[in-house]
Amino acid sequence: MPPLPRLSTPALADLVSQLRYVPPETLLRQVDRIESLAREIDAATRYPADWIVFKVTGFRPDRARDDGSSLVLGSDLLRDLSAASERMSAAAGYDAARAAAHGAVPLDELARAWRVSVKTIERFRRAGLTARRCLRADGRWTLVFSPKAVEWFSRAHAGRIASASAFSRAAPDEVDTIVARAEHERASGGPSLTRAARSIGPAIGRSAETVRRVLKAEDLARASAGLTPIFGTPGSITGRARRAIDRADRWGIDPGVIAARWGCTRAAARRAVAVEHARRLVDLSASGSLDSPSHGEARADASSDLESLAASHPLLGSTLLSRLGVTPADTDLAAWIESARHRVVTGPRDERARLSGYDVLRAWAKARVARLNLLNPAPGEVDRVETSLRWAARVKADLVRSQFPLLIETFESRAATGLTGIPPRVASGMVRDGIAAISASIDHHDPSKGSRLASPCALALNAVAARWSRDLTAHRPTPGRATSVLGPGVMIPDWTLSLNPWQPWIDAPWFFRARLARIVPALRDFLELRLGWSGERPLTLDETCARLGIARRSAAATQRAAVRAVIAARGALA
Repeated sequence: MPPLPRLSTPALADLVSQLRYVPPETLLRQVDRIESLAREIDAATRYPADWIVFKVTGFRPDRARDDGSSLVLGSDLLRDLSAASERMSAAAGYDAARAAAHGAVPLDELARAWRVSVKTIERFRRAGLTARRCLRADGRWTLVFSPKAVEWFSRAHAGRIASASAFSRAAPDEVDTIVARAEHERASGGPSLTRAARSIGPAIGRSAETVRRVLKAEDLARASAGLTPIFGTPGSITGRARRAIDRADRWGIDPGVIAARWGCTRAAARRAVAVEHARRLVDLSASGSLDSPSHGEARADASSDLESLAASHPLLGSTLLSRLGVTPADTDLAAWIESARHRVVTGPRDERARLSGYDVLRAWAKARVARLNLLNPAPGEVDRVETSLRWAARVKADLVRSQFPLLIETFESRAATGLTGIPPRVASGMVRDGIAAISASIDHHDPSKGSRLASPCALALNAVAARWSRDLTAHRPTPGRATSVLGPGVMIPDWTLSLNPWQPWIDAPWFFRARLARIVPALRDFLELRLGWSGERPLTLDETCARLGIARRSAAATQRAAVRAVIAARGALA
């Protein structure tokens, strides 16, 4: 099934999420009400969220507040009504037989009837033309439109439809005019190609996009013929530049600054980041890091989004995997040893649930990576895959923690003085190698076979202890001499950031957590939800915006602002 359109209006997204589990017939009645609602909306008017709920469901919720913060602009609502209708009709199992009985018009037939492109119909959907998802007999999903929706939109937007159907490509004389104007503006120190297109388009009665395409084609033709382009031909973004752009983006640098540095457009800079992340994910999948020993791909529906996977999977939807531990890792070696020694061991049922959930998340990510378009990956799809891997890393951290008592018991059985009585270099090296051994054991353990995780971990930890046996023997206590005891101040790296190969670019740098308390609460909440530090699973960018009531178009800017705030909070580090 093609990806369902995103809902950028929090009030409508929350409503659709709540309606997913109502009976199909009720859902379809509410789809009819959405189509009726589109006819009542004025783009410039603001509407209360509870009024929207009432118009869709027929029920008026209790007003929690009336301070104007829950008002939705009509243009935003119109843009999302078709997306809501499509999601609800898909959830109701709207099929071809029912569509034919209602006289629904398929997408391609409507485009031919109005003499417009399918892309134009897509723009009309964002203007209030509500579509429905329809399951065809061959098992594929397609878009159809009810006769009432088509009739209303054709009346209300007759001029727009006529203008779109009358569109024609630029004639040769128009191309000459566009090129001449662009050459004149460029010769007099004029603007960039995009800005020139915005100024030339209205003057000749063409859209800026049409003019931009003409100028790009002209520059490409001149470059191919060995002539000097009007605006110059930007060099392609190489792998080195793509990696540098990605690093700058991770540190919260504005796309405009990045674009100016690398001589490309903001859109090209954003696309370079998405391509770099998609390539890393593909390489990660090819390395076998996402392979599931228990064949979790059989339980991971790659066609569902991450939210649906979490809601439908019995393990991922459980409190055990959706409400994660948020205690920061001890980086003081003595404190780590003391806390690990007294940690409560996980029971077999909870352990099996975590292992199975970890496998399903990796398998789902692998299936979604296989569907990525490496030339032009959708940033939202890349974000969903990376969020699932961030979630998998949090689940794995809980699994690793559960084996710490075994680590302490195994190592201290070899060290006569215990871990606190050997040199810090040896103790920290053994702890580091022990955690790595537990992590590798988790990656290869198959929970479906019923064995406990402690079995492979014990073998791996004994192998680690054997490698360090020479150092342990060299520091056996001498009778009659005092033995040194490890005290506070010996620091070790945050082990939770090195459990998986994807964490260096998906997780936050080591100092983020220490500085998080020093930034404003709104930005702190944003990062805690994104990174899974709020006590629940990590959220995608879209889910975070819906949770905090942030407009989707402001999401990336909010994330950059949060990252810059953390970097600026230097005083948080002692």
